[in-house]
Amino acid sequence: NAQSSPPEKVLVVFYCSRSLVSLEHFFLERRLNLLPASFSLRMVSALTIAAVVLSGLSTLFAVIVLGVVSDKAKETIFSQDICVYHKDPRDTAACDFGIAMGAIGFIFGLGFLALALLDLLKPDLLPSAVQSVVKLARIIGAGGLAFLFLVCFAVMVHNWSDAHRDAYSDATKNGANGGIAFSFFSILSWGGLGVLYIIALRSGGSSGASSAAATSAPA
Repeated sequence: NAQSSPPEKVLVVFYCSRSLVSLEHFFLERRLNLLPASFSLRMVSALTIAAVVLSGLSTLFAVIVLGVVSDKAKETIFSQDICVYHKDPRDTAACDFGIAMGAIGFIFGLGFLALALLDLLKPDLLPSAVQSVVKLARIIGAGGLAFLFLVCFAVMVHNWSDAHRDAYSDATKNGANGGIAFSFFSILSWGGLGVLYIIALRSGGSSGASSAAATSAPA
């Protein structure tokens, strides 16, 4: 038994290394042969991947703003709507603005996420002229949403600083602070998306990746 153990170990190491090589060849063949060249290039494109991530984060932040403001910051007591952000709780402007921005941010976030995934998976689907118009629309949309979330953040902070915080429970105060915090995060995510699409528009974006894919594809 003692004499036969070294060959057995050698065989185990040999078969393990052979399996690893086979797996490496499988994934390499899948990447090079089964996937389009443009897709593999887009997968390594930092701008496109960052746009997908920021679109997903923007959608998530909008859901959180919508949830915490509608559930914690705005309540109905004795058939009367109150908003904890205001010094006079009967004034619900800040809560209504936060809920509206959460809903709008969620809808636009899903749209931006779908377009970013489309850029990643099908970069050649739209003509280059249409892509330029879409990128310009994205810049305007992302910049507009960043500005609206900035206004929402400022309204919430201004009113919350004058509100009677001691009159509310810790859960209510945490919800109000969460709405403010994720409104601020939404400013960063939407602003980052606008900057990314400005860079993509100046550099040529997916049309440049498509031409690079065409030149790098084998004849």
